[in-house]
Amino acid sequence: MRATQPTLFGLVRRVPQLFSDRAEFFLGLAEEHGDVVRLPIPGRPLYLVSAPALVQHVLQSHADRYKKSFDIEIARELLGRGLVTTEGDAFRANRAIVAKAFRGVDLSEMTTRMQAVVDRWAASLGSARTTRIEASSTFTKLTLAMLAEVILGVSAARDPDGLMDAFLTSLRFIERRLVAPFDIDALVRTPARVEHERALSTMNAQIDAWIEEVRSGRNVSRGVLSFLVEAADARTDMTRADREVWLRDEVRTLLLAGHETSAVGLAWMTMELAARPALQASLAGEDEESRPRVVAVVEETLRLHPPVWSLGREARVDDQLGDVSIPRGSTIILSPYVTHRLSRIWTDGGSFVPDRFLRARPPHAYAFFPFSGGGRRCLGERLAMLEMRLVAETLFRGFEVRRTDERPVGREALISLRPSRDIGLELTPRR
Repeated sequence: MRATQPTLFGLVRRVPQLFSDRAEFFLGLAEEHGDVVRLPIPGRPLYLVSAPALVQHVLQSHADRYKKSFDIEIARELLGRGLVTTEGDAFRANRAIVAKAFRGVDLSEMTTRMQAVVDRWAASLGSARTTRIEASSTFTKLTLAMLAEVILGVSAARDPDGLMDAFLTSLRFIERRLVAPFDIDALVRTPARVEHERALSTMNAQIDAWIEEVRSGRNVSRGVLSFLVEAADARTDMTRADREVWLRDEVRTLLLAGHETSAVGLAWMTMELAARPALQASLAGEDEESRPRVVAVVEETLRLHPPVWSLGREARVDDQLGDVSIPRGSTIILSPYVTHRLSRIWTDGGSFVPDRFLRARPPHAYAFFPFSGGGRRCLGERLAMLEMRLVAETLFRGFEVRRTDERPVGREALISLRPSRDIGLELTPRR
């Protein structure tokens, strides 16, 4: 059996959508052409794989047959050789160290500290008047504070706005290169590359300050960074300089995985709930029924708007996905966005219906995989879920939330699935 392939006319018909909404472009292909779609891209075989069982095959059951796709070299210009961008023995060594760091933290203490940061943020909104905020920028600042003070266990960034600007500058530099038909930045020191290099210097200066804070014993708690510093100092397979580079790479990786994606998820969640006052009210209680409903809201947000919307793999060897032969060197696209919305898997998959997670679990383990899967499943999954739950509980118990305008919000599907613009929100204290 051969993979279904769109006709040239069918593909050309969808080209405008490829540039305006890449996530929907891939969803449309999967809906129309099935579980494995061959894309006629010159130069290398490219397959969109959406069936949960086949996603599991690539990420878990036969993950040894696949590696990160070719674009990982570009991502390394931001993330270095941290957990996300390494393969083989280097990945396994990194994974063991970072996993031990996450296991070492006290979840109960971390929950208390995270709630304190959220409460401080909620108090800053005031309780006597209506407040207006911009969702993406507000939650980016909040999640950065939680990353530093709770997950890493260090003091707040000296210049949070500057750190956020630097991170987003580098992130957009990488994203632009990933989708460009010709990677001019790989050949020429463009103005964008100069800005990226300055941004990296800004990030590294803050990361170095955090590392020094831990080494001098001035850190606010024993967080993940304490364990990473101890592990780095104990490594005998690296020079001292290489250990410092590795630490920086892992912290920049946490900036992406533990800050950017959480902020994006919170922005999507508040957008959806702002249009549903009755659902908001159901989250405002402190009874036994409210907690499962909050968790369902978080899960439904991650189903409909998965911040990590696409995963790329390259086949190391010839393989079979169902009845489809996959040649060695093929690029495989796995998209949580696509699988999470497919009509043959989910009833009313394009709608925000949190109760679906109260009625039943997903029909397959990989019908819902916002945190990837297999040996590369996100180590910070439970902290990300906790973070979103605490923000939802605190926000909707204290405030009624409405949009400041009803203009449509599109999707910007690059490394993360971001709203196409900031979402204005009006927060009115509950009486």
